[in-house]
Amino acid sequence: MVKRLGKFHHSIFVKLIFILLCIGLMVLIAVSLFYKSIMGDRFETIAQKNINNYARYIVDDIGIPPDTIKAKTIAKQLSINIRYENAEFSWSTSPDIPPISEIPENERYNYQTRPGMGWMRHRYFIVTNNDGSQFAIVPDIGGSVQNHHFLFFAMLLLLSAIFLVTFFLIRHILKPVRWLDTGVKKIAAGDLNYQIPEGKKDELGDLTRAFNQMTRRIREMLHARDQLLIDVSHELRSPITRMRVALEFLPDSKNKTFIQNDIDEIEVMITEILENERLKKEFGQLVKEETDIVNLIRETADPFKDVPPGIVLRGMDHPVNCSLDRKRIQIVIKNLLDNACKYSKRESKPVEIFLEVVKNSVKLTVIDNGIGIPDDEIPYVFEPFYRVDRSRSKKSGGYGLGLSLCRRIIEAHGGTIAIENNPHGGTRVVIILPLSDTQV
Repeated sequence: MVKRLGKFHHSIFVKLIFILLCIGLMVLIAVSLFYKSIMGDRFETIAQKNINNYARYIVDDIGIPPDTIKAKTIAKQLSINIRYENAEFSWSTSPDIPPISEIPENERYNYQTRPGMGWMRHRYFIVTNNDGSQFAIVPDIGGSVQNHHFLFFAMLLLLSAIFLVTFFLIRHILKPVRWLDTGVKKIAAGDLNYQIPEGKKDELGDLTRAFNQMTRRIREMLHARDQLLIDVSHELRSPITRMRVALEFLPDSKNKTFIQNDIDEIEVMITEILENERLKKEFGQLVKEETDIVNLIRETADPFKDVPPGIVLRGMDHPVNCSLDRKRIQIVIKNLLDNACKYSKRESKPVEIFLEVVKNSVKLTVIDNGIGIPDDEIPYVFEPFYRVDRSRSKKSGGYGLGLSLCRRIIEAHGGTIAIENNPHGGTRVVIILPLSDTQV
């Protein structure tokens, strides 16, 4: 939840909405200040004079003392209430108007005694006559207040509608950005066939078309590379076979051994290249069978028991059945054990293989205590031909195809493979494979 809120907070969509709201608020403040600076004082002065004169006209019209019948008629016509008081007599059109003496000072307005700004804050307009009598005139704002409430909610509803329309318009305009985000994640995950919709004709549409063109170009380049490797690998088979036959007629010597090792190394590389490619093709897909993975691990690990620093098997007391391609899973285990032993010191702790059943999956962990892998290179170790040690010595061995082949085999089984450094040195490889239906 916190991660989602953080992502929402940093969204360009949210930033655009926030900017639009800020711009709208600043425009409103600017217009208000402009109106107040141009019209404020002048409007106050004119309004105060007119209110005072209007109150005087009402008083002159109803008379002193007031003609109550006429006063009621005027009050009804103008939506006001009127109260009159002198030393001997008081009268009002509404019982809700308090005596003038009880009206708070902050609610009274009298142009002669209260000139200046803020006249609209005063509800009661007080008119004092020459004989000492007073009129209190108050607008009947009950209906106006209800009308104002309606207008307030109508305005709130209108602003909400404007905000929602703006929200969905910006969301629609920025839809290609979400498409690009999905596309980048798909490409990063290795799905080079993913294409972004190209419906829009604006700059973002141009960007999506350029992105699709880039992925097509990358796909073509990788295909050309893979095809070249396959063609070269197939062509190398024949001369290597002839070299091996010719080598058999040479007398045993140190040079013959070196040449034999070189030929073996080239054959391993060719096999890994072709195996990688076969897994992509329909005719080279897995041949699964019900297999006890515990027995398979024991068979594959047995030749490594005498290889320093040795092998230790854990969690393999009971059979665990999986639907596997035996030969290809053996390739994975052999490659992992070969790497673990190769990059461990002779005096290191033995390489450990853990097997455990987790829900509907089997988890295989291979742990060594060797030299480890630089943290910044871990994301690339499963890429074809990527080598942490870029020297080509036989001691470090390999051409960066082993882990790539392991990942392709595990993913073809519907599983996952990951590698990380141990806190105290060495590496940890974790493989998760689905259990057989009979085992679940």
